[in-house]
Amino acid sequence: MRELYNAYSLILIPFAMLCFIKIQSGQWEDIIMSTDWSVASFIIFAQSLGAVTRAIVKSNKNTNADVLTTYIIKVLFFGVMPSLYFYFRMHTDPVFWAAYGQIIMFIYASWRFFVDGRKVTMLSNQKSIS
Repeated sequence: MRELYNAYSLILIPFAMLCFIKIQSGQWEDIIMSTDWSVASFIIFAQSLGAVTRAIVKSNKNTNADVLTTYIIKVLFFGVMPSLYFYFRMHTDPVFWAAYGQIIMFIYASWRFFVDGRKVTMLSNQKSIS
């Protein structure tokens, strides 16, 4: 679990710096309206997708291709695509509902990062036990 926290802290540090700078400049709205939330969500989803897929391929277990395909579709449909939509929306017509949407996607991506990280750890441990 420590490895997950360390990896996540490397994602979180730039956002802490962004918030600190925006608060110091007195522009708190810029924190909410920043498209960095969507970019980070996309990166987190892509990292999780890559880590889980890599762990499944490295494990010596027979993996049901339909289960893996369903997982990939879920990540793309519920994670990557909404993040890209909010990113596009904030660039073309920045509104508060889209800003809050991208923050919600960031929170969801962060949660998925830990859930998927636990899956990767379990798959890695199964391989070492076998």
